[in-house]
Amino acid sequence: MTDAAVQEGFSARTVTVAGWMDHEERILGYLHHVTVCGGEWVLDGTARQFGKVFPAAWVAPTREYLDALAGATRVEYATFLDHSPFQG
Repeated sequence: MTDAAVQEGFSARTVTVAGWMDHEERILGYLHHVTVCGGEWVLDGTARQFGKVFPAAWVAPTREYLDALAGATRVEYATFLDHSPFQG
């Protein structure tokens, strides 16, 4: 997904989402790769593995995406492992 977005002229990169079971970040629930486009949008073509509530091609603002994914997967919170996912 990232390569296709870049080929279309978008600023996009692949980032890793971590689903943490605790706020201390000691217990990891999952890791998941997504595309962040333009620094504001998450593109996820494989989120349905976590539940049928997600669209087959999910595009959402970053905060909305992370909150929805955490809620549906029942982790304490989800975040990007790379703490600067919006750099070109």
